[in-house]
Amino acid sequence: MPTRLLLIPAIACLAFAIACTTGGDPDAAPSPTPSPSAAALFRDLDPAFDSDRAMAHAEVLAVDIGSRPAGSAEELAAADYIRAELASYGYEA
Repeated sequence: MPTRLLLIPAIACLAFAIACTTGGDPDAAPSPTPSPSAAALFRDLDPAFDSDRAMAHAEVLAVDIGSRPAGSAEELAAADYIRAELASYGYEA
């Protein structure tokens, strides 16, 4: 009698294990959707790096605004500068 009582949970565990398997062709995994290439993503952007423009931004942040401790007026000025620059590129704040 105890063997019969153990047989029911064993069959249930076996059925559960079989149900958890994929059962399909392991080589038939779905192929990922191809993502656009970097060239396609950045095709509309100006590809030339302008070191003078980068230095101008660094100078404004490092020299004109200077050190920016948290909560200071300089931190707010730097945030306003960056927000204005990004808005000039078409981003919304």
